Amino acid sequence: MFLSALAVGSVYLALRRWSEPDRRPSKASKTPSATPSPTPSPSPIPDEGPYTINNWPGLDWHMFADTSVWNTPLDKSKVDPNSAVMIRTLMSDGPPRDITAYVRSTWGFPFYFARAQDPVYKIVISGTTAPFAREINGLFVHCPVGVQTSSGSDGVFRLVEQTEGYTYHFQRALVDDTARVIHAGRSYRLETNGPGFHDVKEPPTGLEPIRPEELAAGFVRHTVGMHAKCLSGQSVAPYDLSGTKGVPCDPIDDPTTRLSMGNVVFVDMTVAQVEALDIPTYQKAILKGLAVYGALVGFNGSNDWTLTYEAPQDRTAFGRPDPYVAAGLPSTLSIAKALDAVGGWGAKLKVLAPFPRPV
Repeated sequence: MFLSALAVGSVYLALRRWSEPDRRPSKASKTPSATPSPTPSPSPIPDEGPYTINNWPGLDWHMFADTSVWNTPLDKSKVDPNSAVMIRTLMSDGPPRDITAYVRSTWGFPFYFARAQDPVYKIVISGTTAPFAREINGLFVHCPVGVQTSSGSDGVFRLVEQTEGYTYHFQRALVDDTARVIHAGRSYRLETNGPGFHDVKEPPTGLEPIRPEELAAGFVRHTVGMHAKCLSGQSVAPYDLSGTKGVPCDPIDDPTTRLSMGNVVFVDMTVAQVEALDIPTYQKAILKGLAVYGALVGFNGSNDWTLTYEAPQDRTAFGRPDPYVAAGLPSTLSIAKALDAVGGWGAKLKVLAPFPRPV
């Protein structure tokens, strides 16, 4: 299963700035709010929002605060001492997976923007006692009508609740528009303008996926999620206390030879070196992002290693065209040979040394 690591947690989105002076989000309601007013409420992001299917965020938008570690360049001088062997075993699992339209719809991550005008839904969490999931059970949130999850068995979607400052990460979700209920399994929330962390036991699955507009523009300017075939069976800082350990490789005699949940992988190149490659723009976009911001290992169980991408349902559910098609991107996104001219992926990938959880 492509997202089996989500069995202990699912992933986040963030608005860049809030108009409240103290910039802190209010708490979600435990009781149904009053019937939303038919007139628009003041925008929490002046001159830009609130975001909707009719006002989709541009390239300057990203999840979490500008100061989040997931939105700031890596210190690539701090390399894990076991980096070479971990990358070697990753490469033994094969090249990065080609991302077809089917894969994006089945295992991608759709996200939706909620406003005060949208109806109120109750969150019902089942099948878990995880504190980060129980925390949101029974809350009421705004949600647009017509939300579709990814089509695979993980059934994920992310909800940016613009009225209260959190992004909700729902897994194995079912949205009942008639009863106004969001049923989900192990799910959680993160502050939309926060650091990208909330509960020490939460999974490392909440990063912003690669968006089609970023691919067309030539630069993914944030850390992305990474999937691996199998892992060490452990987790490392900043997710060393997470309950998500992943499925260990079989056999595995030495866990230090494999990537762990929480590792950050990067491409050891400069942006200028990537730009000089004779490859398509979308491949350069991914390589530049990996060179500056890296990828966080948060998923396993796929046949090949790969990265996280936005699912098209967040547009097509509302009658809009597939955003990858609209952006002029090829149906299949392949990066397997993107680094062949400089020695291949094995020659350029490195693992960042684990770092403390930001406080």
